[in-house]
Amino acid sequence: MDANAAEDQRTSRIRYRSQVTAYIYIYLVHAGRRLIRVPLAQLFLLFFHLCILKLLSVGMEIAFPFSSIRFNEHTTMKISVENTEHYKWGSNCDGWHLLKSKSLSVIQERMPPGSSECLHMHSRSQQFFYVLCGTATFLIDNDIQIISAGESVHIPAGKKHLVSNNENEALEFLVVSQPIAHGDRVDI
Repeated sequence: MDANAAEDQRTSRIRYRSQVTAYIYIYLVHAGRRLIRVPLAQLFLLFFHLCILKLLSVGMEIAFPFSSIRFNEHTTMKISVENTEHYKWGSNCDGWHLLKSKSLSVIQERMPPGSSECLHMHSRSQQFFYVLCGTATFLIDNDIQIISAGESVHIPAGKKHLVSNNENEALEFLVVSQPIAHGDRVDI
């Protein structure tokens, strides 16, 4: 057997092993109905995190540990700002990754009164902003748009934009990016 054939055989074995591993699932069932299909490795990780959370939570304030779970097309789970990855940005603004995949991102963000992000653009990502509460002021290229609760705006890839909260109340909105905008941002 030559070196190329040996390498092909080794690659086939690795590919087969990874395919088999990817399909080991546990079904959580309640009252005879399948609720969720969870990859076994994620179930063990979740169980470990919940045990640690229970042990450490006596008198301590710690974050709920779901940020290490990766969602895929087979994962279903109730998602909220209470159980997902949180981050701070800008001048005391908050963000929560509600969905984080390679092709799609859904983030809930909160901006306190008087806050703003810097002008930027995304060369590949289009973004859709939906205001949950408050009023957002968008600068898109040289056009100002005021977006209130229940309204939205679409920003195509390549458009310069920023969002600011010029009001006296907090602004909360969803931003949907496709493909994900992380790593695609160019500050101007």
